[in-house]
Amino acid sequence: MAALSAAEITTVLDTWPSDDADLPTTVKSAVDAWKDQRMPAINLAITALNDDPNTGFTTPSRNGFHKAHKCRTLAVHMVAATAGGPTPLPAELRSMLPSVDDVPDAVSSKIRLLETQLAQQRDTVAALVRQQAAIDAERDVTADYEIHETVLGSLPASFLEHDPLSKKDRRTILQDHQGKCPEGKYPNKLALKESTRNSKDMQEAAKLTLPQHAGEICKFLERNDFTTKMAGTAWSRLLDMQEDLGNSLTSDPDAWYRADEILDQINEIAHCAQGAFVFGLDQSVMMRLNVSNRIDVAMGIKHLRVDPFKRETDDFISSDTYKLVEKEAKEKQNLTWARQGHFDGSRAGSRFSGQPSSKTSGGGYKKTNKGRQGGKNDNRSKGGGGGGRGRGRGRGRGRGNGDKTAKEDQGSSSSP
Repeated sequence: MAALSAAEITTVLDTWPSDDADLPTTVKSAVDAWKDQRMPAINLAITALNDDPNTGFTTPSRNGFHKAHKCRTLAVHMVAATAGGPTPLPAELRSMLPSVDDVPDAVSSKIRLLETQLAQQRDTVAALVRQQAAIDAERDVTADYEIHETVLGSLPASFLEHDPLSKKDRRTILQDHQGKCPEGKYPNKLALKESTRNSKDMQEAAKLTLPQHAGEICKFLERNDFTTKMAGTAWSRLLDMQEDLGNSLTSDPDAWYRADEILDQINEIAHCAQGAFVFGLDQSVMMRLNVSNRIDVAMGIKHLRVDPFKRETDDFISSDTYKLVEKEAKEKQNLTWARQGHFDGSRAGSRFSGQPSSKTSGGGYKKTNKGRQGGKNDNRSKGGGGGGRGRGRGRGRGRGNGDKTAKEDQGSSSSP
């Protein structure tokens, strides 16, 4: 006989007897075989069943989906607990379906089945859309883990409706749960140095307007959301673990768990707690960078910093292009100076100095003329008079021997 359809399997699970002693023989043997297995093996089988597209099975939400329910699900899907282990007969599974006399119950079960399938399909589609959108937009990609209702109930509808913790409440939580870091292990508090705070650059730095301040705070709120959600996920997983243990003790007071059976859950919780810790430190670093970047801008050294968040890019030209251009320019300049005859004679040989000598107009006339005029006929006096003797105070434009001598000197110095 063929295996049960997805609708029949859902109906059998929905109408499962309250006492496993009432189960058909092969069904009970298969369920008992799974109950003897440890949770890691059961969870692995459930994952494989969920990944098999031929089964049409989707792992339901955590409500009631504990060890007993998982064992029933695997048995009804005719999955053997061990190689060659017992599996239920399809006929005995169908015997658990409602009879014809229970048509109203069968109809209600069918309706519940359709509602469950629609809900699962909506959840699957929503998860796929969320993941694809996150990949396309390079946003944060969250796992398909559903947060516990208790955690969701603790979230405010809006931050406007959430009152801040009182000093007493905060201290109570810290004293009851926060561990103590040894002296010198946790980073020191941050503060501006007195010299930096009172410097001229800081006093002249652009002030933040209120809208700009609100925008800056929004950036930090978004990053802080990661920390809160990660801490909430760790809390949610702990609540799941508490429920699983509580359900096991309720169904079987003598039940017990081996350490390796709960290790996977502990690992998940530890990773979530570590993520919250890392995000908390990252938030402090980002707030420090926000202040330090503004200081760099005020001091005019922002361009000297290497931004760790910017990806490096390669230039279209090679790194030695500018060196080649500089080398070529130097060689051409040296050749130009060599043709002009500029060289440094102070060193051995005729080595070029790399820069031209200072140029003077008139082929040295200015220096010679100044030297000539520096004698007895000094024209720096106010008069500048005739053949003056140096002490004359006349204001005329006399043409004395001094002017004549200057002209003669000019003609002689300009001659080849």
